[in-house]
Amino acid sequence: MENTTNSNPEVVSDTSAPSQHSSSHHSSSHHSSSHHSSSHHSSSHHSSSHHSSQHSSKHSSSKHSSHHSHKRKKKKKNKYREYSKWRKICSFALFLSIAALSAFAGLRVTVLNESKIISTFNSTEYVNALCDDVREYSRDLCIKCSIPEDSADEAVNYENIRAVQQAYTLGNLNLDEMYSDSTYLDMLDKMNGEIVEAVNNSLVKNNIDVDESRINSGARSIADSITEYLKGRVEFKYTAVLQTVVNVSNTLTTIGIVLFAILSVAFLLLTISLTDKKYHAMRSVAFSFFAAAGLNLLLVCFVGIIAIFKDLVLYPSYFCETILRYINSCVYTYLFEGLLLFIAGLAISALTWRLKRDNE
Repeated sequence: MENTTNSNPEVVSDTSAPSQHSSSHHSSSHHSSSHHSSSHHSSSHHSSSHHSSQHSSKHSSSKHSSHHSHKRKKKKKNKYREYSKWRKICSFALFLSIAALSAFAGLRVTVLNESKIISTFNSTEYVNALCDDVREYSRDLCIKCSIPEDSADEAVNYENIRAVQQAYTLGNLNLDEMYSDSTYLDMLDKMNGEIVEAVNNSLVKNNIDVDESRINSGARSIADSITEYLKGRVEFKYTAVLQTVVNVSNTLTTIGIVLFAILSVAFLLLTISLTDKKYHAMRSVAFSFFAAAGLNLLLVCFVGIIAIFKDLVLYPSYFCETILRYINSCVYTYLFEGLLLFIAGLAISALTWRLKRDNE
């Protein structure tokens, strides 16, 4: 009985060992599972954290890139505004340069053009009018002297008057080596002798009985009066001053033309260079040409209004008409310049439209 009882605990002890092992294995398995779960959770947390970090990094990078792009756009916009401002300034300067260039060119071609002055006062219209004036005076003088009114007509003709007028204008303005101050006086003396001869021939032809001792002196007196009258109509007492003014002004206008031509080219190149889009520059240049054309046309209108409401009173009337023709020719020159500038503006505008279309 005692043996039996003693052996049972051993058996129990033997049977309990597997149970403990099993429990230990279960506990170990549970611990391993718990450790694996913890490890999985940690890995998942780490992965989530890494993903969040990547997302944050991308967001930060995107934000930084957007900020940099915005800054770049703002800088580009400021640069465009700065260039636009300078382009407008250069365009305005170009307008002033073109306007000044056209003004100096107009002065040089018309008002201060000695050849134009000579051609105006040696024109057929002016010489014919001068000849009629002198002939009328000579006829009135002949009537007062009780001789036929046409006694001096043979000498007071278009050819003689034109020769005297040309000798004076060309000689006093030193525009022709063939003429000088003495040439003009020689022409007057020659005409004076022809008038004396013409009056004497008229007296003989009309059988007018005149004391021979008075024929030559009377004819000479008539001739002197006619030539003095002609001198008064031909000579201009401010010729020397006019010549000095013309010479100095021609020098100044030549300098002005060269200077403003250089400035116009410089401002044109600056206007074109101050933009990446060439049609912007061409548009500014077109505005400059239109403004210069408008200024020329405004000047023409101003002179026209003055001519309408302000009468030019000069004597004799044919001299006044000649001055008005001369002024009109000057005005037409500026009108022509204005139209040329306007056409140039239209051509540049067409080029601007084409460049803009190509750019789009």
